Amino acid sequence: MCRAKSAEKLRWTSHKLCWFPSEVIDEPTTVYSSNYEFPEMAEPTNSSNVPAISEMPFQYDTLPNGHSFRVLLLKPGNDHDTLRGSLITRSMKNPPSYQALSYLWGSAKQTELLECDYQDFKITASLNTALRRIRSPHDCIFVWADQVCINQRDNAERSQQVSMMRDIYSGADIVSAWLGPGNPEEIKFAAEAIIGLAYQTLFRSKDPPVFPQDEELREYRLPIRSSPVWAAFDSLIRLPYFSRIWIIQEVVVSRAFRLLWGDFEIPGDLFTQGLENAARNGMNSQGLESSGPRLDLQRLECILWRTENEPGDLLNLILATFRHQATDGRDKIFALIGLSNDGGIVPDYDQTETSLFKDFALQEIMRSGLKILSYVYVTDPTQDTKPFWVPRWHASNKKILTTSLVGRNFNASNRHDMIRDTTSDSQLLVLKGIHIDEVEDVSCQFTYDDPGIIPAILSCFEVVTRNEGLFQTNRGAYTSFFDETFQPFKDDTYIDSFMLMAIKVPLTMIIDSEDNRDVLVPLLPLLQAAMDASPSITTGTPSSLAERYEPLRAVFEEMFPHNPEQASSYFNICKIVLGISREQGDPQRWRFKRSFSACVPNRRFFMTKTGYIGLGPSCMEPGDSVCILFGGTTSYVIRPTSTVDEYLFLGDSYVHGIMEGEAMTMYEAQEIPEEQQLMEKWFRLI
Repeated sequence: MCRAKSAEKLRWTSHKLCWFPSEVIDEPTTVYSSNYEFPEMAEPTNSSNVPAISEMPFQYDTLPNGHSFRVLLLKPGNDHDTLRGSLITRSMKNPPSYQALSYLWGSAKQTELLECDYQDFKITASLNTALRRIRSPHDCIFVWADQVCINQRDNAERSQQVSMMRDIYSGADIVSAWLGPGNPEEIKFAAEAIIGLAYQTLFRSKDPPVFPQDEELREYRLPIRSSPVWAAFDSLIRLPYFSRIWIIQEVVVSRAFRLLWGDFEIPGDLFTQGLENAARNGMNSQGLESSGPRLDLQRLECILWRTENEPGDLLNLILATFRHQATDGRDKIFALIGLSNDGGIVPDYDQTETSLFKDFALQEIMRSGLKILSYVYVTDPTQDTKPFWVPRWHASNKKILTTSLVGRNFNASNRHDMIRDTTSDSQLLVLKGIHIDEVEDVSCQFTYDDPGIIPAILSCFEVVTRNEGLFQTNRGAYTSFFDETFQPFKDDTYIDSFMLMAIKVPLTMIIDSEDNRDVLVPLLPLLQAAMDASPSITTGTPSSLAERYEPLRAVFEEMFPHNPEQASSYFNICKIVLGISREQGDPQRWRFKRSFSACVPNRRFFMTKTGYIGLGPSCMEPGDSVCILFGGTTSYVIRPTSTVDEYLFLGDSYVHGIMEGEAMTMYEAQEIPEEQQLMEKWFRLI
């Protein structure tokens, strides 16, 4: 008989190593186990006519009501003992004291054995190591683990239990996050970094924030930049566990949590405080030194949501967690429901992924308009899953990786309300709007990985060159874009801008990679000559953070070990060029570069038959149409089908000259140029 001791605090790390000294953890992490007597059970009979129990799926008892859930009463054991336990059904209204397990499933193969209620329960290798890690050598403990406590073969139960997930994890005494096994020395170094950061009270106010220099680190009593603790901390951050979509809810709603990495324990509050302080001190940025330390803190932003108790908007949660992984695509939504204030989506694992994404898109359209259409990314209309107007929340949806046209205060429909019609065809979204024009020509696709400003601009001008006649005869349709672009230069500042960029590019390449240095060294005398020929380059305001470039001196000293004067000269060039204030040096150039990087990847430049120009989806081609949908803030690109008024929805677009409602104003006033044919109509979108 197994009795879980009551009124006795069980320290989670009683039989494992804990890196943190007693003064760091004032009270040991505890759980109060309820009095529960594990009844003796008769061994099942195995006759020749009955299959061996181990060959049969585990037989669950049906949960009695919507408040019920199971917990695993895990029997004590030592490292190599067989895992043994029993599933106990309890009510969330009166739960036992239990810990909830958060872990990475890893391989779906269930090859390990858990003896549960005298049945053989096959579990994954990851869960096997996690249960062994938290098992007590002396006492029974209550544990909740989804793989065991939910009947994964019963979609109805699975759906119902997932809807309770917030209550399950918030109701646990503690959430144990199993990160997996690890190198003890690396774990120790990571723990050292966390402790040092967590108890740091001094913060820098530098802009932009950059990983502190050794002098600052010493002032904070932290390890210097070359210390292995920073690489170890970054290794912790990059563990596969933190890429899971489910860990967000599991950790965020917990009363308390702890990280279990190998035989070490890291208290959750200490970890959270360490992350916050690392972010405040700019440790997620290397600055100019590609060889310097950098912590990928963006991966763990969701952990810091624990300080925000208010539920969030589901769409914003999906966008914020886009890089997190889910084996089942439906979990990209289901895993976040417990954190949101949207009650329209209920977990249902009998629903297909396409159906779920469509229902969510329709809910968002009814709730907040056509904003969600800007997250559609169609790669190939002949291959992608329909309907195309439904965003797919997968890593392949590169549209989410770039800044969309949402939030840029466009007003293409001139604040018209959305007009939607009902249809019996679930594939269709029927909206009213204005047909603007037909696409005449498109550029090559600008890739996300390396869009390249110069190749992109050349590609755009190739389109203009191919359509020179259209440009000349319909120049008015270009509105102010080309009027402003082709105005004569009023001074020579553009020469300085060009020189500054021409100097900065090779300097940055030298700094970023040792591989480039031998090739680029011959350019340095030319850069010096360019500086001498254009003294006005240095008229900008030097950065107040010029001291952050000081580590670059060593780069040039290494390149010119026998000529310190030469090294110093090139270092000064670098400091001047890179230290010019963006705000006062050349704001237009910097603004263009930022806008380009945000908006151009995964798009094509295009021209319409009446001369409009714009940026559209990567899959667009000549013959597609541009439209404005009532209620939308942008224009959209659609593709006609063989059915009248039926179109494939390809995505949003920027069309110069209509994004502030100009086309709608012309249409409403019936002041439409002769060459244009604006037409109000219904669009049946697939």
